[in-house]
Amino acid sequence: PAAEHFALIPSLAALKGTIHRKVQEVWGSLGYVNLRQRLCDFCDHEGFIRKADIVEVLREQLGLSEDEVG
Repeated sequence: PAAEHFALIPSLAALKGTIHRKVQEVWGSLGYVNLRQRLCDFCDHEGFIRKADIVEVLREQLGLSEDEVG
């Protein structure tokens, strides 16, 4: 069935947990403040952020690998 197409994609809850652990590990207790600031550095005047910039922050700055999220 259609569910088979998504079998290799992690659940949103699992993805959120992985990002949460990595933020705590790399940036500590104030990690979400740091994450928010880094994302704001990329946003436009309306607060929108390009997908490529989010990937830049998560992969390059936070060090989250593709293996950790997929």
